[in-house]
Amino acid sequence: MHRSLLSAVLSLSLLLSTVATTYAASYTFTPIDVPGAQNTVARGINDGGQIVGQFDNATGTHGFLKDGDTYTPVDVPGATGTIAYGINAVGQIVGRFTDATGHFHGFLKDGDTYTTLDVPGATYIEVHGINNKGQIVGYFADGTAGSHGFLKDGDTYTTFDAPGASRTSATGINNKGQIVGWFDRLAAGTAHGFVKDGDTYTTFDVPGVEAFGINDGGEIVGRFGDATGTHGFVKDGDSYTTLDVSDDTYTEAYGINAAGQIVGAFLDFTTGNHGFVAIPEPTTGPATLWIGLKNSDDQGTAFDLQAEVAIDNALVATAKTLCLTGVTRNPDNATEAMILFGSFPPLSVAPGHVLSLTIRARIGTHPDGTKCPGHSNAVGLRLYYDSISRPSRISAQLTPDSAQDFFLHSSSSTVLFLDERAPTGTTAKFKDSAGLNFAGGNPWKAIGTWSMTRP
Repeated sequence: MHRSLLSAVLSLSLLLSTVATTYAASYTFTPIDVPGAQNTVARGINDGGQIVGQFDNATGTHGFLKDGDTYTPVDVPGATGTIAYGINAVGQIVGRFTDATGHFHGFLKDGDTYTTLDVPGATYIEVHGINNKGQIVGYFADGTAGSHGFLKDGDTYTTFDAPGASRTSATGINNKGQIVGWFDRLAAGTAHGFVKDGDTYTTFDVPGVEAFGINDGGEIVGRFGDATGTHGFVKDGDSYTTLDVSDDTYTEAYGINAAGQIVGAFLDFTTGNHGFVAIPEPTTGPATLWIGLKNSDDQGTAFDLQAEVAIDNALVATAKTLCLTGVTRNPDNATEAMILFGSFPPLSVAPGHVLSLTIRARIGTHPDGTKCPGHSNAVGLRLYYDSISRPSRISAQLTPDSAQDFFLHSSSSTVLFLDERAPTGTTAKFKDSAGLNFAGGNPWKAIGTWSMTRP
């Protein structure tokens, strides 16, 4: 690549591993530069595609909101510097500002109102993430050694430290309340990533990893360093994808939304820092499903859902979502669940060949495989489909067509099929899994397989 990339939209092929096989994933990178800025860094992105970050100009450091092609400065009144780190679906923005005495404070911007955020007793604070429930995460120092993570839920601050950590930095939170960040042990001097799900910590390592963002599908972004430089990464399950925007080998990934769109920054040694947004193209998924309980006695059970895509019975992609809670027996209160797939090229399904989607369920688990709170077994999980209010479906691109939705239908209890026609019925159909039990390895149980033969 050449430095002309600053004024162009770039495509970069990356390597993405899935359980089934390995694909060359494609992202389209678009540089982000606030007009008149000397440096721009994109820090966060919500599901609507609004982006926040920071930029420098002759007057100092300022936050910004990018909504479409419109840039709006974000400056805390009276601050000497402002950085916007995170934004949720309703446009609430969090970040950090510097006051006139040089001290750092967090802030929440809700409409035109700024609220200062300070953990009691803190001498330093960074506020990085906010989810759609208004839960806020960050990290702070209080005069003791190292730093500590915090979660602000309403008016309550809860502080935490990763086990054995000398420094803990919480940098992102998704709508499930899963917190991502990084920690290190001063004696070892090596950073490690972590996901905090309730009281359970799951750690992961790329050399020198720092994790910054997590979406509802559990995809994590961040940066790591090696002998060749600093690189962004996407972690999807056990698979890592390296993100390098330019050949200057300095890229950082800070935020990711439900669609897998990533924001961050890269360094051009001639022109400075530039933000970027990376759009995965094309994407198979998500699978959007409506679920409920087969038996009301299973109220309070958490579930995992898995989707498998196959061509002529050969598995080409698999994805899952973990620890789904709040599932009820009442079909009017069915839970909408989304299973996000990694990005890979369009599916090549020749005429006469069969595309299929299999949905499976098991008792809910944390990323480390331990059981989520709730019952250890269930009579079964119910999948609703084929109605206006419960249009379970998967989005996919079949070459040479553009991406489209394929809806789950059935003509009988045993004939299940996919096609592009949206449901027209008002009463949802349903399929149940067999009984689920965490004991014996917590095996996946099939709910059903929907298929289509390409014309």
